[in-house]
Amino acid sequence: MLSWPDLPASGTVSRRGLAIAVGVLTLAGAAAVVAVGTSSRGVEIAGPITLDSCNGTPPFATEAGMIDPVFTTATRESQGLVVVFQSEDGRQESFVHPSYSEAGDLGAISISAGGEVFTVPRAVIDVMENPAEQRNTIFRVDPQTGELAPWAELPLTHDPLDQPFGIMGLAVDCIEPYLYATSLTGSTPETESGSIWRIDRRTGEAALLGDGFDATSIAIGRSLGSRVLVLGAARAGALYVVPVADELSEPTLLTRLEGEGASLSVRAIKLRPDATAPVNIVATAIDFDFSLRAHPADQGAETIVFRWSPEAGYQQVR
Repeated sequence: MLSWPDLPASGTVSRRGLAIAVGVLTLAGAAAVVAVGTSSRGVEIAGPITLDSCNGTPPFATEAGMIDPVFTTATRESQGLVVVFQSEDGRQESFVHPSYSEAGDLGAISISAGGEVFTVPRAVIDVMENPAEQRNTIFRVDPQTGELAPWAELPLTHDPLDQPFGIMGLAVDCIEPYLYATSLTGSTPETESGSIWRIDRRTGEAALLGDGFDATSIAIGRSLGSRVLVLGAARAGALYVVPVADELSEPTLLTRLEGEGASLSVRAIKLRPDATAPVNIVATAIDFDFSLRAHPADQGAETIVFRWSPEAGYQQVR
């Protein structure tokens, strides 16, 4: 595998953190842009990237009369996965299958066109509900029954004393039958050894695409006819981009989290589109430093919007 460059670390950590900054996924699309060179800002932008948006409604949700279901792990009311939806009489309701808490605290979510819901364990305040041996297990919600069960495992060793995080980012490929994942297993606060994987959704087999890069989020899309991955760096307030390949090349800086994100340990934990301007990126960001902390329920995640223009590329607008 190619050796990827070290990323600069940001400064001190604020009191906000991972406690409520876990995955939320609506049935919507996404968009971004691709970097192809360097400038005084770090990159030149060639044109927009359209991120995949194949998130289908699972048949079990349709059959149960759930309108506009949203799958989320960002809730204090119930451990694990929750489905929030509108009932036929217009009320907001929630659904929790008995299996949804069996995987402990959960993080990233990604949904296929056929309504397969993929999610991964992510410890929040402690590791009591998240055994180290499940750190790189991918769970799948059966689209027909709604049941959550282990589906695939990244072939990585685990040392419970290193740090509590394994898989951080998930992204379903809407063109090919793949699921992409990023893992922090092997990394410590001092050592960057993260990895990026492609899992065949037909077989559950995982292939290593690159290592030596820590990413807290991942998205896949198309730019100028080519497939690309967009990565939220774990050790810098920045987004990177790399062409999809069996062996990934060195990632290119796409944009940085400016302002508050430049001085705190703020990292992009999820990437999604701006509904009013699809070529912009909206990043859900948290304070992240490879440690677990308890935080007030009303603090944690923040939303950062990057506006794209042909002249300036990505620029943070709020």
